[in-house]
This record gives sequence, C-alpha cells and structure tokens, in this order.
Amino acid sequence: MSLVHSDDTHVPRASTLQAHSLVKKNWENMSEDVEHFGVCIGSDGWSDINRRSLLGFMAMVTQGSYYWGSIDTSGESKTGLFIGQRFIEIIEELGAKNVVALVTDG
Repeated sequence: MSLVHSDDTHVPRASTLQAHSLVKKNWENMSEDVEHFGVCIGSDGWSDINRRSLLGFMAMVTQGSYYWGSIDTSGESKTGLFIGQRFIEIIEELGAKNVVALVTDG
C-alpha cells in the first residue's frame, strides 16, 4: 500500500514502523495470534482538519489492534471497487491464508 499524503510527503509503511522495538515487539506478539486465529482487517474513512478525505486500515487480532496504514482519498470516488482494491493490497501483504474477515462501514 502506498501511503502518501496529498502534499506528496510519504507516511512510513507499517513495516518501517515495525523497526521501532516496542512496535515491533507488539506486532511479533500479534503475528503469533495471526498464525493461530487469523487477522481481521478493518477500515474507516474520515476528513482531517484540512478537509482531506482519508481512509485508514487496522489489523485486528485476539490480542488487540494494529494500525496498518492510511491513504489520502481526496478526489477519489470511494466505490466498492476502489476500497476493495485497497483491501486486496493489504491482504497480499498479510497473506491471504491469514485474513479471516474484512470490516468497513458502508
């Protein structure tokens, strides 16, 4: 998933954030859950203080939730196809065999 703000500054990918020891330790603990119980991917959209339309994603496991990333969707039509394509990107990152559910507010 390409995480880019509308001003073209890049947001660190989840894998980059995992380099921080605390975050990495937490994700490693959750990764063990993923192997046994799977992961649920959730999304939600909102507008920031600059009125940009954003779409965020969380990976949810039995031990808790992990921020996976967000994208600026300003100027995009938020169709099922558009959102579905973003979900597919995350599913590919997490591994299709690990994903047990998708959650979004429609």
